[in-house]
Amino acid sequence: IEIVDAKKEPKKAIIDVYLKSAHARSRTEAEKVAKDLASVFIDDVADVEDDLETLTIKATLNEKDAKGQGITFTMLKKAMEAFPGQIRVSDKTVILKPVKETKATKTKKKEEKKLTARAVRKLTHKVRVGIVHGMAGIHKAVVIKGENEYFIRAGGFNIVDASEHPAVDSKRVYTNNIKEIERVYGIEAARNAILREIKEVMDMQKLYVDIRHIMLIADAMTFAGGVKSIGRHGLSGQKVGVLGRAAFEETIKHLINASAFAEEEKLIGVT
Repeated sequence: IEIVDAKKEPKKAIIDVYLKSAHARSRTEAEKVAKDLASVFIDDVADVEDDLETLTIKATLNEKDAKGQGITFTMLKKAMEAFPGQIRVSDKTVILKPVKETKATKTKKKEEKKLTARAVRKLTHKVRVGIVHGMAGIHKAVVIKGENEYFIRAGGFNIVDASEHPAVDSKRVYTNNIKEIERVYGIEAARNAILREIKEVMDMQKLYVDIRHIMLIADAMTFAGGVKSIGRHGLSGQKVGVLGRAAFEETIKHLINASAFAEEEKLIGVT
């Protein structure tokens, strides 16, 4: 359903990353690359809390979790420095004092707004999901043994950044996010991805459908130069005839609109 509805982002997005031959034959090498790709958030390696009395945010390194993820205190400090404010270090704790917000006045001069507890709490949530290491959008990477090589499968998607890793074979990075494939590789690649995803779902359910039928769906969804859904917001909602549109969904709405605007039904096309 997600495929034919052309969702912007699937509920369970995954990305398959294949490696260059020098790294694909060794599980150890593949695991190193997997660690480089997977996002490690500040909240994964530190205890983050806000102090609404002093209006500061504290991130205390959890040494056990940090060691397991290969994260150092210096890396945590660098991640905290990405947020607006003054940084102070105390033992294994990084303290962030957020800067006051500014707003433009009528005279185009910037005026400082009072720093509020609400603003600090809002920034705390952003700090928790700040990235210490890895690539945005990719998480929980695991190494899988294929037929002749090891490859990486991870949650999320980020084709561009993953392709830039020196150990990754940029020609073999795939995600089940059709919109991401369209954005990076183009409409032809998106068409092939639709075909592949539908075929895999059918095979998984042990249902046989002639491949030409699936190809017709993929072509119909992409012929206009962009990925369109099958439903009322896509192909079915753009049918020429009133009865064609009414036969799919929202029957009463289409019939009322047609009568209100005196639309003609020429009985062309299929319903």
